[in-house]
Amino acid sequence: MTSGVLSLYGAAMESQPPTGLDIATFVIAVVAVVTAAVSLTWNVLSWLFSGGLAKVELDDGVIHANGTTYALTERGEPVDPSVTKAGFTRRALFVTVRSKGRLPVTVAQWHLKLPKHKYVEMNSLHGPSLPHRLEPGEQAMWAIEVDEQMLSILRDDRAWAKVDDVEVYAVVSLGSGKEIKTPQRITFTANELEQGE
Repeated sequence: MTSGVLSLYGAAMESQPPTGLDIATFVIAVVAVVTAAVSLTWNVLSWLFSGGLAKVELDDGVIHANGTTYALTERGEPVDPSVTKAGFTRRALFVTVRSKGRLPVTVAQWHLKLPKHKYVEMNSLHGPSLPHRLEPGEQAMWAIEVDEQMLSILRDDRAWAKVDDVEVYAVVSLGSGKEIKTPQRITFTANELEQGE
């Protein structure tokens, strides 16, 4: 009896070519694994990008003497004399925040990051009051004037960092606690900083 069972077992264990049913089962299993992996990836990406997303930019520009209009300039380029003659005499830095996600974002605060200091304007005269909620697709802009107080702090940072030129960028704090730095940098040259001394 034992030899009969062993012979049946041996016959069952012999290598046999796959049948059509085996191939169909394998194909269905592979399709199920790929579908599950794609579904999981899609759900993870949807979760990651479903919250509030923001894009932040820093620009250089000037504000009109009346304080109601502004003009953006190329970073690092001097203001065109015709712009100055038109009354745009107050240099300023502009921070723009765009809501890019599917949910709103709240701008809690923003500041300029200098080598040594954070330069924060508590009551921004140019832009919405903070905190400010941005719905998906909306944007807001804030401006801070480059006045003598800011130039004095820039000179102090320049001396502290022992550099000729001072680079500044903006940091925006969202209501979620996330901070976003602007990829753009504004450079204040040694000549600019020495003119006001």
